[in-house]
Amino acid sequence: MSKKPSLPLTTEMRLQEQSGDEATIRNLPVSVMQALYHQITGRTETIHRDYSNDYKFFHDDVIQLVHKILQSIQQYNITGADAQFSVKYVTGEKQTFTSLEKFQQIDLTRAEKTEICEITIRFCSRPQASEHIRTTA
Repeated sequence: MSKKPSLPLTTEMRLQEQSGDEATIRNLPVSVMQALYHQITGRTETIHRDYSNDYKFFHDDVIQLVHKILQSIQQYNITGADAQFSVKYVTGEKQTFTSLEKFQQIDLTRAEKTEICEITIRFCSRPQASEHIRTTA
């Protein structure tokens, strides 16, 4: 079976005032479209995956994953980003780390199994240049 080539994602937003004036904004980064969606609807998107079987990962794997995510979002003119980590052990104890630097200092000698490792990454992006805006009357 042949795989269809992926098409580039194009975005377009049309704004219309009550007077009838229109503005069209094209080719906005996905992150900007998501931010606008959140401002309009009050909803956010989350990516969440549950594993029913045990999944073994290492401390360095988590750190590398966060670095890769932060690198991949730099293309969206990021003005600031932070990461928060919540680690819950099978004993019920929970630890929260408010930065990658603090997570890197976690006690790796603990004997308890980790039940949940939740990573939350928040970032702000600056809109790209205004040449994407076209006004028609």
